[in-house]
Amino acid sequence: MKRSPRQRLLGVLAAGGLAAAGFTLAPPANAAAPTISLVSVSPGVLEAGLPYSATLVVTSTGSISVQAILVAVRDSDGDNLDFPGAVAATINGTYVYTSAAKSFAAGTYTEFGSYEIGSTWHPFAGRTLTVTAAPSSATPNPAPVGIPGAWTSTLNDGPAYSGGTTVDNVSDLLTWIGAHGAPQYPHNKTKEDDCYDPANVSQNGSFIDLSLTNAGSSDCTPPSGYIPEPYAGAQVNSDFSQQYGAFETEVYLPSAANGTLADWPAFWMVPNTGSQPWPNNGEIDAVEGLDGTAAWHFHYGTASSQLSAQASVPSIGPGWHTFGVSWEPAQQPAGDPDTFTAYTLTFYYDGTDVGSTQEPTASGELTPMALNLFLDISHNVANPVTVPATMSVAYVRAWSATSGTYYYQYKDTAGCLGVGSGGIALLDSHCASTSPNEDWKWGAEDGSTGFYQLINDGTAGNQSCLSVQGLSKSAGALTTGYTCSGTSRPDQYWKLTASTGGTYQLQDYNSKLYLTDSSGSPVQEAAGSATNWNVFAG
Repeated sequence: MKRSPRQRLLGVLAAGGLAAAGFTLAPPANAAAPTISLVSVSPGVLEAGLPYSATLVVTSTGSISVQAILVAVRDSDGDNLDFPGAVAATINGTYVYTSAAKSFAAGTYTEFGSYEIGSTWHPFAGRTLTVTAAPSSATPNPAPVGIPGAWTSTLNDGPAYSGGTTVDNVSDLLTWIGAHGAPQYPHNKTKEDDCYDPANVSQNGSFIDLSLTNAGSSDCTPPSGYIPEPYAGAQVNSDFSQQYGAFETEVYLPSAANGTLADWPAFWMVPNTGSQPWPNNGEIDAVEGLDGTAAWHFHYGTASSQLSAQASVPSIGPGWHTFGVSWEPAQQPAGDPDTFTAYTLTFYYDGTDVGSTQEPTASGELTPMALNLFLDISHNVANPVTVPATMSVAYVRAWSATSGTYYYQYKDTAGCLGVGSGGIALLDSHCASTSPNEDWKWGAEDGSTGFYQLINDGTAGNQSCLSVQGLSKSAGALTTGYTCSGTSRPDQYWKLTASTGGTYQLQDYNSKLYLTDSSGSPVQEAAGSATNWNVFAG
């Protein structure tokens, strides 16, 4: 039977469709072309003179071929200072690009990823690239990145200035425990999947590399009770230890194929002394890669009842970053302003405050802590396993507070207690960590009453005590316009008494005034509930 054209077409479709019949099919008119989106770009902070690579992570909605992809850098004049090593690529899903290395002069730049298609460049949104000054005769040991305060260097295993020239002490990390000797068992016999092998700690030019590899003949054989250790990782920890101060490292975090953090990299601190088992003495994790994401933690409590404060920082992608933590006592006196009954931990990633926690001293023995770096692997941590992988270290540094006296901020719901024009005390709503007019310290005690002078840091020649105008309950105002006058001014003596939720009440000795939590004006004791204040290291 002779078939009509329509019947023949139906037969073609049944046999395999138009493509099988030799037809060229055009895409639907409304089909969207694949696009490329930025996931992360690093570094954000560098030290002048050291050779760093850049890391760019992008993702696409389909397969796209680009003529070139790179990380671009522009100075304030718009001059091109790109990281070298642009490459052609086909991007289909997540793509991780790593440039060749380059060093920069100190300054502020704009950094952005970019790709080229059809001789047209497509830049992503930019970010600030900060290059800190190299060590010099004026600053032999650089200050911490973004951590406010006056600091004195106590450890610099990295670039420094000595003997009239710049030296790089990063090789000192090779003297740390774990960089030599025999392979060591992991800390946790049921959760870690690697031994720590000193062969995986090595110097690579200006950096120290910590590597993760498949197990070899030199790896340790754990005793009975340990799970198998199919990998060889690396860990180094310092003989150096310190209580309180600022601590920082600059490291390269390896990337997994999906563009997240690979394996289990970490910079952390634990006491090297103490009579109690972990975590009674506390553990400060300045950074660790968990489930592919950077995070900070503080562990404390007991082995049977572990507690922690923590936060993830998903904006941190693979590549070079600085990670720091300030550990400062929080002066909350129980009859003695020299007794620290709590401490504050504030974490800084690439010079930015990413979170803090204030903990009671009961959460740990507060013994000096040693510094640790590792690249580890664990079936309990759901990071993408990438072997081999390398975490590079540019430096590890520590500082103590230059002044032996700590200043604190007093903060309620309206803001911080500060000093305004004319020396009048007020609540300063912005609570800036760099404002000395908001920083206070305890002074002399009035006999044995438990009340102490509260002294404002202020500026040079303008330090004075918090006082009550008119020396009476009804004065209605506070001032700091008076110098600290001793027992002739009983209104200058104050105390903190514990309230609820970790807050404190600030009470004057002479007038029995409390500060309110709304406007900062004092009120009579009988006028209502007293103010509750949080206390932060200033």
